[in-house]
Amino acid sequence: MKGIQVADWKTIQIFLSPYHPAVYETELDMTTSETRCNCPTFSWKRECRHTTYIVSKARDNDGSYPLMLRESAESEDIDEVTATSESFRSFVLKYGKIEVI
Repeated sequence: MKGIQVADWKTIQIFLSPYHPAVYETELDMTTSETRCNCPTFSWKRECRHTTYIVSKARDNDGSYPLMLRESAESEDIDEVTATSESFRSFVLKYGKIEVI
């Protein structure tokens, strides 16, 4: 019997809506490189300007999304930060640069 694989989704970018007060998170499946977003457009269309932005930036960076961090980001043990989706999300929320598109 084959084991069930669980997707390892990690928040990689926070977006601020320029149209109304809203914050959206995009996530990346670390196994398949699939993207998803919690914005209303993605929920019914399965793609949005946020995921398109992520895919485009990754394509321009040899397949890896360049995580932009504020200069105030502290040095933290990378193994600790990437150990769980929750710890990585907390790191991105704390130090990630917010994009407005």
